[in-house]
Amino acid sequence: MVGIQQCERQTALCRDYHCIYSFESGIAYTFDRYAGIDRPRTVSDAILSRETDFLECFLEAARQSGIPYLFSCAFEFNGVWPEMAAINRQFMGYLVRRSRAGRIAFTHASAAADFYRKHYRRMPESLLYLSDVFAGLTQGGKPINYPDTLEIENDRMKAIFRKRESLPYVWYDYTVPWRYPDWGNEAIPRKPDGYIVSDTEDRFKATPAIVDTRPFEVAVAVQDGADSARVRITVEAKAPRPALPLALWDLPREYSRRESDYSVQGATRFIPAQAPCTGNLCGILITDIKAGANTILLTVRTRPRSPKTMDFASGKEIMAKIFERDGSATAYLFATGPSPGTLRLDLPEGEAVSLYPSDSDEPVALKGSCSIRIEPGKCQRVFGLTSEKLMRYCKTVRPVVWDTAKALPGRPSIP
Repeated sequence: MVGIQQCERQTALCRDYHCIYSFESGIAYTFDRYAGIDRPRTVSDAILSRETDFLECFLEAARQSGIPYLFSCAFEFNGVWPEMAAINRQFMGYLVRRSRAGRIAFTHASAAADFYRKHYRRMPESLLYLSDVFAGLTQGGKPINYPDTLEIENDRMKAIFRKRESLPYVWYDYTVPWRYPDWGNEAIPRKPDGYIVSDTEDRFKATPAIVDTRPFEVAVAVQDGADSARVRITVEAKAPRPALPLALWDLPREYSRRESDYSVQGATRFIPAQAPCTGNLCGILITDIKAGANTILLTVRTRPRSPKTMDFASGKEIMAKIFERDGSATAYLFATGPSPGTLRLDLPEGEAVSLYPSDSDEPVALKGSCSIRIEPGKCQRVFGLTSEKLMRYCKTVRPVVWDTAKALPGRPSIP
């Protein structure tokens, strides 16, 4: 399906860490086996929460672009882990039930290719905003809480940005011939399983090659006024570059698809994007850069709105990442270092949430004053715990302002 956008994996995670970070129902089972947990599974929608969070990001991408967004889902029916089949069957059932509300259709690769040839002369542009649905998991060297990513793809490029970074972490230029003679570049440092070492300059040496963004330095300043927000982007460039994509994050205004709500100077265009769980306004600027100093101005005229966060911390030991959608919420609780921690909740009478311990598929109802013990490497899930409830019922919790530089390997986990 060359030339058709398709997503099965969390693109950045699978590129740097392991292919297990996929839109695949069996992953819920596989992670336990990789961690040495050998036990029967109680198959239900609850154990598939990461996959359903993943799915909603895809559906939101299609809603915002107004075009079909193609993605694949892997199902492995093998005899190695017999319960894998039951989990796959459960997820298939979920997808069918979800499709009854609309927005999901099922096809195969050749039919999808025929559809695109019939309706489009070139690959239509799409955006995809992904949060770390695998928060709390670290297999393959993945950080325990990876930054949100924003992807843009069209017939000319694919660029992947990490939260709070303006330049692409990965940028494939489709306008130049790809030199990809083999899987290649064995001379650069790699992990034992062949993956490149993340967050090193070696990513620019891998094939197929990505655009080297080191010649550019970017600074962003936001001034929020009564009627509009003005964003000033400065780019210092050692060399010219056409169609440079730049990401903007969590602007203090409401999201809108109306072109008249945005005006740009010094850039070709601005493509707005809305984060699925927080509703925050983000977006991508496309600009032609000349050597030396460049200034870009973006004006946003939508109503003011304070950005929200999915990330919360309790002390230095515990983090929570909360996915909220359609009135439901799933909170992933995990220890950030080698020491365990305890999260205390004071739930009012009549309020209850469901805890799924890391070693069980059976829910535990939490009521009143209760504590959750969180061990390193054992992510806990709580259903029904929204961001607002966590802040209200846990006095030690504070929202986290994301800082990618502090959240990546070798640096403190809590910004």
